[in-house]
This record gives sequence, C-alpha cells and structure tokens, in this order.
Amino acid sequence: MTYPPYSHPYPTSQSIVSVGPTARYAGVLLLIFGLATLLMGGCTMVVGFNIDSVLAVPEVQNDPHFQKAISELQAEGIELKHVIVTLGILSLIYAIPSLILSILLMTARSRVPVVLGLMLVVLALLPMTLFLFLSLVGGNVIGGIFWMIIMGLHGLILFWLIRAMRHSHATHPYPYAFPGPYVPPPMQQYQYRSPSDRADPSSHNRSDL
Repeated sequence: MTYPPYSHPYPTSQSIVSVGPTARYAGVLLLIFGLATLLMGGCTMVVGFNIDSVLAVPEVQNDPHFQKAISELQAEGIELKHVIVTLGILSLIYAIPSLILSILLMTARSRVPVVLGLMLVVLALLPMTLFLFLSLVGGNVIGGIFWMIIMGLHGLILFWLIRAMRHSHATHPYPYAFPGPYVPPPMQQYQYRSPSDRADPSSHNRSDL
C-alpha cells in the first residue's frame, strides 16, 4: 500500500534576499520627493494649460522680471506655455517611478528595486546638475542653493542604495524550514494468522509475504 506525497504545512527552505534597513531609508526619502514632485508637476501643468489667465493677472503684468523673461522667450520663438507644460511632464516622469520604487524599496525582498532605484537617482542627478549650472551661471543664488540641497539629498539616497546593495545577503524566512515534501516509507505487508495457525508449530516455518 502506497501513500501520496505529504506536503508539509510549513514552507520549504527557499532563500530570500535581505537588503537591510538602508533600502527602507532610501524608500522613505524617495517617497517624500515623489509626492512633492507629483504635486509640483500637477500644479505646473495646470498653470501651463491656463497660462492666458495667469498672464492677465495685474501682478504678473506689472512684474518687470517676468515680462523680460517672456520677451526673451518670444524673441527666440519659444512659447511660455510649451515650456511650463514640458516642465510639468518632466516632473511627472520623475514622480511616478519614484513613488512606485519607494514602495518597492520599503518592502524589498530582492536586489531588483535597489538596482532600479540606483538607475533612477543617477538619471535624476543629470538634469539637476544642468539646472545647478544654469542657476550659477545666471547669477541665481537662491536657485543654486535649492538645487544643491536637492542634489545632496539625492546623493544621500544614492549612498543608502549602494550600502544596501553591498550588504545584501541571502537568508531563510524560517530557521527550521523543511527541505521539501515528506514522503513516508512504504508500509510492510502483514499476513494475519488465525489462532489455529498460531497453535500449529509448523506454521512458524512459513514466511510472511
């Protein structure tokens, strides 16, 4: 008589990858940046699609710096609406992956979210470097300080992700996990003996099948 394989209720010894707490720190900070950028990008696109109403505001019309910037853009054949909408789209392109990766990093069970986070942060630092350079060249001190702070925080995220990547290791979810399904040994067949056979000494010479 044979029995089907017995599946133990506990999971088998399948290993998972522990990336440590630094990946969660990076995920929390990336979540904050993602939410802030999503809000900023949404507001920017709303302003871009309603630029005519914004330009009709008296405070905007009486601002010499703003009017000078508009005149420079128009002299180069660039519309202000296109510039603002493009900035809003770029903000959303950064915000949506940041929010997704932040959740994956806070619940990371593999190195894949860490690698994707490294790629996102490195790609985000490239335009930030350009904006910092343009701010410093244009004499915008406040803008330069702003981009330096943002780049410094992204550098901290990059440091945490690199540390999580270097200290990641395989671990087991259960210390006493079973290697696989338990298969009991086949049971031996037993031949029943009647009382008369037991009383007969010759029956002891029979072999059990």
